[in-house]
Amino acid sequence: MASHIGDLVRDNIDRYGSAGIGGDSAGGQISLSVALSLRDSHGIVLPQTMLISPALDLTWSNPQIPRVQPTDPWLATPGGKVFAEYWRGDSDLLDPVVSPLFGDLAGLGPITLFSGTRDVLNPDAHLLVEKAADAGVELDFHEGVGQVHVFPLLPTRIGRDARAVIVSRIRSSLSA
Repeated sequence: MASHIGDLVRDNIDRYGSAGIGGDSAGGQISLSVALSLRDSHGIVLPQTMLISPALDLTWSNPQIPRVQPTDPWLATPGGKVFAEYWRGDSDLLDPVVSPLFGDLAGLGPITLFSGTRDVLNPDAHLLVEKAADAGVELDFHEGVGQVHVFPLLPTRIGRDARAVIVSRIRSSLSA
């Protein structure tokens, strides 16, 4: 899947001169995996990678997940583990194509990350923030306190405000 998405992004770069990528949940996982792959395989650094509640580590091994789990009305670790087994196919769960948190972030372009504190994926978002800082990658983190999975896409005031940030970041990356 990631290689097909990477081909689409490369085609857009060839046609339009620039492209960013983004996604929510599993789409966020795919987006970060594609950004890593494009950098590694083609030397392409994207001007923006937009991640909304991304699934970053499909091992589900972060010790903070059980602390968040009781507050998450949407996702649960058991279902996530089933999803991970189907998604990974023959790949190792530690492969950055499957779990991009295990990739080397150095050299990636700017990342914008949204995560709610009531999302079991939030603890891994914090690890991504740390890894990006250690790798010298610009990461703009928007943590929705009390918010759930993919909160920027929900029809709420907080979702509307988050979407305004998303549009602003995409516009600024296109004009850079």
